[in-house]
This record gives sequence, C-alpha cells and structure tokens, in this order.
Amino acid sequence: MLKENGLNEFIEKLKTKNIYLNQLQITYKPGKENPYAKLYCYGMEDVYSEDEYYENIYENLIAADLSWLNTVANQIRLPMEATVEVDDEGNFVNDEIKMVIRIDAPQIKGSVIPFLYHRIQPFILLSEIVDTVEVRGFKGSLQYVKLNLKVDTKLFTTLLNKKKVNRSILEQWLASINNYVTENSSNQEIFENHFQVVNGKINVKYKMELVDQYFSLATKEH
Repeated sequence: MLKENGLNEFIEKLKTKNIYLNQLQITYKPGKENPYAKLYCYGMEDVYSEDEYYENIYENLIAADLSWLNTVANQIRLPMEATVEVDDEGNFVNDEIKMVIRIDAPQIKGSVIPFLYHRIQPFILLSEIVDTVEVRGFKGSLQYVKLNLKVDTKLFTTLLNKKKVNRSILEQWLASINNYVTENSSNQEIFENHFQVVNGKINVKYKMELVDQYFSLATKEH
C-alpha cells in the first residue's frame, strides 16, 4: 500500500522542517477509480530530533504496511482512516490505534440485509474491539455504516484470520441496523444513530441519535 518512494519523500519532509510528531493519520481509499493511501500529521516544527527518530518512524511505517495495513487492503477492502500515536522515540503505539472503517451504500429501498450481509462479516470477527457503529440514512435510504474501533494491531490480525463468523452476532447486527433504517425511513430527511457495541453486540438501548431541522432562508418576491 505504502510505496517506498512516497515513504522516503514523507520522511524527508519531516526532516526538512524538523517536525516532531504526536500522532500520524493514515487514510486508505480502495476502488477501481483513483484508489489511494495518504499519510498526514500535525507536529511541532523546528524541534531538533536525531536521525534515529525519523528512521524509527520510517521502520514503523514499513512494519505497519506489511502487517495490519496489508490486512485492511486485502481482507476488508473498504475506506479506512487510522490515527496512530507516536512516542518520543518515533515508535508507534500499536496497542491503541483508533480506526474508522466505512461501508457506503447505494440508494436501497426495502431491507438493507442483502447488501450488508457479506460486507459486514469481517466486523463480526472484530466485534470485540468495535466501540460504536454509526448508521446514517438520507431520504429513506441507508447512506453508510461507519465502524469505530480501538485496535491492538496483533489482536486485529488474529481476529480477522479466524474466519469463523459468529452467526448469532451477525444476525443481531443485521437485524438492528435494518430495523433502525426501516423505522426511520419516512420520519426525516436525514437520520443518524451511534450505537455502542457491548460484548460484541449492538446495544440498541444505548444510542446517540441525530435530530435536525431545516430552515429555508429564501425570501418571497412581492
């Protein structure tokens, strides 16, 4: 995913400005049209650091690319954003990476279960590290499902390699999402809910729901 020449350019940018990192963000967008991966960060400028600091960042990026980033690209194949904490020596804190993965949906009338059935299965394997599931709809249709995870990279890879989906949890997730979309498809133009995941299951009782109101500012002609 991360090409060597791009990594070298990124490290050189950090060195040129003497950037000291607190965290690094990685974005991945697959697809047939314009797929890409992007690195971006905010850091303190003009903070002197030894070459070893930047070498560690480079080596950690290579390690990430060969392990969990490769897993995202080959087994999940969905848009992903990850935020990685960087320690004082330029090493990644690999046991608490914040990751957001998004399943975009076409306009679907009726049940969303057939569309989600195969796409959501990798996240059933990961359900014990999923914090919340965001469900958003627009004009009566599911728009996307967004999964927020707190990832230990070794556990992340181990869970995905199990490849045996818990059917009970899969059915509970699909039913919970489908019921929410069905119940709200005619209520408002935009509907959105953030469901917590508890013991691997979507908790439909504890949720944060979006409420919005549209105001037209057009003036009537006299």
